[in-house]
Amino acid sequence: MPNPTADASTDRDSSAASPAGRPRTAIPRPVVPTEFLQPETDEGLERRRWRWIVARALALPEDHPAFASCFEALWTHFGRPEAWRVFDDVALGLTKLDRTGYALAAASNFDRRLHAVRRGLPELAPLRTVFTSTDLGVRKPSGDFFHRLCRRLRCPPQRVAYVGDDPRDDVAPARRIGMPVIWLDRRPPAAASPAPAAFVPRIPALADTGAPRFPSLTLFVESLG
Repeated sequence: MPNPTADASTDRDSSAASPAGRPRTAIPRPVVPTEFLQPETDEGLERRRWRWIVARALALPEDHPAFASCFEALWTHFGRPEAWRVFDDVALGLTKLDRTGYALAAASNFDRRLHAVRRGLPELAPLRTVFTSTDLGVRKPSGDFFHRLCRRLRCPPQRVAYVGDDPRDDVAPARRIGMPVIWLDRRPPAAASPAPAAFVPRIPALADTGAPRFPSLTLFVESLG
C-alpha cells in the first residue's frame, strides 16, 4: 500500500494554481505527527496513521460523528482480497519461479490485513509467506526492515534475492545490506505515449541504481533461462 505521508513531512506552504487574474493561494501542508515519521511501527500505530490520513483526505476531524463509522468501513474494505488487483504479470511470474524451486515470500509496508488479502488472491498462491512492516516492527526504507526479514527467513542477505519496484524504499536499502536486488521498473516507458503531467518518478534523477532493471516480473523470470 502506498505511503501517503511520504511527501508530507514538512509544514511548509505549497502553492496552488488559481484562475487567471487572481492571486495564488498558499495552502498549508499538514504537519505529520512525529510518531508516523519514525521507522518503528506496530498494528496500533499503523491504525492511528491511517486514521490521520483518512481524516485529512476527507477533511473531517477524527471526532466528527460520521468519521468513526466511515473509517471502519474503509479499514475493513481494504482488508478484503476483492479490494485489490494483482498486476497482470505476477501470476505467471510467481508460478514459473515456484516451479524453478525458489522459496518465495513477500515483504510489504502494510499491516497484518495483508495476510488475509494474500490468502484470498489465487495469483499469490506461490508465496509461502508474507512479512508486513508490523510483523517485523519496522517500515521500509529502514535497513532494519531488511535485516529482520533475512533473519526471519534464516538466510544471510547474500542468499535472498529481493525484487522491488521502488528505488528509494526497495532497491537502495536492500542493496546497502548486501542483498542481490532486481528493480521491477513499472514506470511508463519513454517510447510510449507521454506520461501524464502529474507523473513524477519517486527519484527524478535516478541515473543508476546498480540493480538489473525489468519492466515486468515475467521478463525477469525469462532472463533466468
